[in-house]
Amino acid sequence: MRLSDPQGREIPARPRRPDTAPIIAVRNEDLWSTYPSTGLTPAKLATLLKQADAGEIRRGVELAAEIETKSGRILSNMETRKRAVQKLEWTVTPASDDAQDVEIADFVRTELEEVGLHQPTYELLDAILKGFAAQWINWRYDGARLRLDSLEW
Repeated sequence: MRLSDPQGREIPARPRRPDTAPIIAVRNEDLWSTYPSTGLTPAKLATLLKQADAGEIRRGVELAAEIETKSGRILSNMETRKRAVQKLEWTVTPASDDAQDVEIADFVRTELEEVGLHQPTYELLDAILKGFAAQWINWRYDGARLRLDSLEW
């Protein structure tokens, strides 16, 4: 859409900034858990896995959470894996030696160093048992530049 003044001259539109406010709310689903491990049989497990394959992941995720909480051995093994990965060093490598690629890589590296990857890495490793993990990226403006503010699990 084009805006014009009374003489028909175009009025340049001001560029709009993207909204950086959170747009989702997370509910505590534990209050309504169906406790899928109760009376678990091979047939019930097969049904849960088929549902997960079809995109209905809630009960499968609930089962994974139950397994983690009820089995000290599995919880201990999961913690060992998560802590081992968390200790690894990470790098950001430019796509090429081109000045713009190097500048982009430096920017990304700085942003990730500022936000810190220690806790977000640990939280993303929840995917080991559950099959996926997600994080919300919060953004902020620093002058005219959009910057990484934080990562929320």
